[in-house]
Amino acid sequence: MPKWYTFTTQPGADTNNPNNYYNPQDTQPNCPGNDRLCAILAEDNGFGFPLITTQILVDIANALQSGINQARAVLRF
Repeated sequence: MPKWYTFTTQPGADTNNPNNYYNPQDTQPNCPGNDRLCAILAEDNGFGFPLITTQILVDIANALQSGINQARAVLRF
């Protein structure tokens, strides 16, 4: 079952690196901030981090470029 993984707030963190995500939860988190990645919806990779698929990478890129939340990637607002 997919979970929401919050993306780190560390400057320059790579959105493609599963180690930069934490706190898996069943509900979408609410992240304050502006137009940065908040969280992704993903399966666990077996080590407590998200399994980042091509579909998730596309959703991350689309969200960051358009400023609109996607099915598997939401932004900070």
